[in-house]
Amino acid sequence: MKIEPSIKKKMINGKERLDFMLQIISFKKRTVYFIQADTNIWWKPKKIVKKFDDSHGKSIGWLFVQIGYLTFN
Repeated sequence: MKIEPSIKKKMINGKERLDFMLQIISFKKRTVYFIQADTNIWWKPKKIVKKFDDSHGKSIGWLFVQIGYLTFN
């Protein structure tokens, strides 16, 4: 298991904003769990489900925070 925190500036909607990301990587389960926070606001709760050829993931975001996971085949 590996934990990777990061804080960086990035452009969101034409404005420079701070982005915080905490990733917990489980090599045994082949899964990355994450918490992301930035100054971008989602007024309504949003659920994101993505499927790729070699992975799938889900996340839930609202206001400043997004929590989710990505699992690799």
